[in-house]
Amino acid sequence: MSLEAYSQVLVRKVGDTFDIFDTEKNGTIDVREVGTVLRSLGVYPTEAQLHSMLLEIQQDEPSMYVSKASFMAVVCRVISTNEITGPAPDELARAFAVLDPNNTGFLETEQLRVYLTTSGERLNADEMENFSAFATDTETGLIDWRSYLTAVTDILWQNDD
Repeated sequence: MSLEAYSQVLVRKVGDTFDIFDTEKNGTIDVREVGTVLRSLGVYPTEAQLHSMLLEIQQDEPSMYVSKASFMAVVCRVISTNEITGPAPDELARAFAVLDPNNTGFLETEQLRVYLTTSGERLNADEMENFSAFATDTETGLIDWRSYLTAVTDILWQNDD
C-alpha cells in the first residue's frame, strides 16, 4: 500500500521520528534501533512481533540497516490498522500515575530507568537511552510523563488529523 493511503499527519510523524534516529542522514537506521523507534512512536511490540516486522521490513534486502521507505510502509500500516495494540492512553496514564504518587506529572529519569530495564518487556540500555532522550525535559532533567502521553496518543489515536 502506498503512503498516500495514510493520513499526512501519520506519515509525517513516522518519517520525522525515523529521521531523528537516522544519525548518518542517509535514509537508513541500524536494524537494532527499530524497536526503539517504534516505542518512541508509542508502538510496543513484543519481541516476536518486532522480529516479524523486521522480516517484513527487510524482505527485499536483509542487512544490518533498515531503509526509510521500507520502514515507513510497514510502520504506517501497523499504526493505522492497530495491528500492534500497545496500552491504551488511560492504561499508560495509570501506569505512570503509580510511579508518580504525588501526581506531579514528572518522574526521575533514573527511577523510570530501573522500572523499564528490570520489569516486564525490558528495554535494553540503548532503548532506554533513546527513550530518555525523547521523553526527558531538557530544562528539568525529569520525564514529563503527561507530555509523553500526549505525544504518543497524538500518533496512535488521533492520526487522522
